[in-house]
Amino acid sequence: MVEPLNLKNLNQPQDELKKDEVLFTWKAALSKEIDKKWYFGLLSFCLLLIIIAVWRRNYVGAVCLLIIGSLIYILSNREEEEKNFIIQQNGIQVGNELFRFEKLDSFCFFDDPLELCIKRKNNSGGNIIFPIRSREDPYKIRSVLLKFLPEKEIELGFMDILRRKIRI
Repeated sequence: MVEPLNLKNLNQPQDELKKDEVLFTWKAALSKEIDKKWYFGLLSFCLLLIIIAVWRRNYVGAVCLLIIGSLIYILSNREEEEKNFIIQQNGIQVGNELFRFEKLDSFCFFDDPLELCIKRKNNSGGNIIFPIRSREDPYKIRSVLLKFLPEKEIELGFMDILRRKIRI
C-alpha cells in the first residue's frame, strides 16, 4: 500500500530520506474522455470521404478510410486505464516507469484539463504530461516537487497543443 504524504519527512535533510520513499501519490486515468460529438463528426467526415472515393472508383482509398474509421471507433470505446502516480525521493514513477529528477528540468501546471507538465533537460521526447484528478492535488504536488525541480512556465510544442485541443 502506498503511504500518504508525510509532512514530517519533507523537513528532513535530503540524505536522511530513503531513495524510494513515497512523498506523494495520486491516481488518474491516462486517457481522457472525449466528447462523442467529436467522434461523430470525424466518422461522418470519414464516411463522406469513403463515398467520394467509391464514386471516383478509388477502392483502395475507400478501404483505407474504412479501416481508419473502424480504428477510431474501436479506440474511442476502450476503457480508460487508471495509473498510480508516485513522487519518490529519486523521481516520479508512473506504473513501472521512473522519471528521474536528474533528467528533468522544471514543472508547471495547466488547467482545463488539469495536468502536471514536466520539461526534460535534453528536450528529447517532448514534455511529460501527467493528468491530475483532484483540484486539491496540485498544491500538494507543487510543495513536494519544489524540493527537487524549479517551477517555470513551459512553452508547449505544436503536438502538445494539438493533444490538449482534441483531448487525447
